[in-house]
Amino acid sequence: MSRDKFNITSLEVDQILNRPVRNTFIQQVEPGEGLALIYPGLRYSCDKPLLHYTTEILLDLGFDVLQLWADYDNPEFQGASQAEQTVQLIEDGKALLQAGIQSNSYSNLILAGKSLGTLTMAFILSEKLKIPKLKTIWFTPLFYLPPVSKTVLELNDPAFVAGSKADHTFDSVTVKQLPEKANIEFHVIENANHSLEVPGDPLRSTQILSSLMEKLVEFLY
Repeated sequence: MSRDKFNITSLEVDQILNRPVRNTFIQQVEPGEGLALIYPGLRYSCDKPLLHYTTEILLDLGFDVLQLWADYDNPEFQGASQAEQTVQLIEDGKALLQAGIQSNSYSNLILAGKSLGTLTMAFILSEKLKIPKLKTIWFTPLFYLPPVSKTVLELNDPAFVAGSKADHTFDSVTVKQLPEKANIEFHVIENANHSLEVPGDPLRSTQILSSLMEKLVEFLY
């Protein structure tokens, strides 16, 4: 995809807890259809396959994309208490969302997250913020954490959820309830790991990625 169609910058985000919120803002040259925010996982940044191709698809559909590039694998974050980590996740997520919304007048909003990023999304959505027309994308959501499972099960807006039963974060109790939700498009990948890949089988892993991206395009349309 030609980057001539986009302006790639970063947004100035009010510093939270005396530290910057790193981000990349990919903006359509022509007015965008809406804004999509990408929240990465602990060791799964926005350049990894699921989030990279999700970004490419969203750009192709005419969205501006705002990616969070926070490093949650650093010693300072890892050494903090669970309460302190939660506060940082919430503040980073909210600050980036507010900066994105204030950058333009958007009528459509998409939140996409992978693993730890789905916890950020859950806290954002639980605050019942006034946001425009919404869709959400959840890759390997941390369903074993009550804030994530509760938020997804209470969603009324369209949601795309993908995970694997072989992944210990994909809580079976929550998974059983998802097919009952008409607004949720639910995809279970057999024998995949937390990156939705099959170790030792690159062909199968790329097939999973391709299939998921095809389904994601259909969901976003």
